[in-house]
Amino acid sequence: MSDTEDTETSSSSSSSSESDSNSSGDEDERAKKLRRIALAKRRAEKRKKKQEADQGAVVNSDAQVITTQPVVFTQGAWVRPDLCGLCFDSLMCYACWCTPCARAEVAEMMGGSYAGAFLFCMFFPCFAFCTLCSERDRIRMRFNIPKTDGCCTVMCCNTCVMAQHMYQLRAVRVVPQYPPAFYY
Repeated sequence: MSDTEDTETSSSSSSSSESDSNSSGDEDERAKKLRRIALAKRRAEKRKKKQEADQGAVVNSDAQVITTQPVVFTQGAWVRPDLCGLCFDSLMCYACWCTPCARAEVAEMMGGSYAGAFLFCMFFPCFAFCTLCSERDRIRMRFNIPKTDGCCTVMCCNTCVMAQHMYQLRAVRVVPQYPPAFYY
């Protein structure tokens, strides 16, 4: 009987040690599974934050979502849209009788050099026409003004165009945000 008891006790002790090792193995498996689940949750949260950031939302560490507001596009217009209406205007007279001074004033308001523009207009009037076209395009771009006329308007009535530019730039008291197209 002692042999049977020894075998039974040894088998019971070996089965209890196996169950202990199995229970510790099960605990290890559960811990690994929990770690994998936690890692998957963290990855999902990171993906969600990245998607929100890509969609224009900023996520704070306090889990507050701040969405960015859409930018509204407003179409601009000339302050004095009628070029022919400027014919008997004081700025028109100034632009007509002292064209280099008017061009220099417009150039200065756009961030250029007064003296450079004055001399350029004085000694190279043909090239001054080209710079007036580029100034007109830059003013349109700056104030979102649609292009309704071309270089023909500038060529036929450049004093009216200069007066219109001066009205536009004086009305908004423009601060130069970029260097001039041509350095006079």
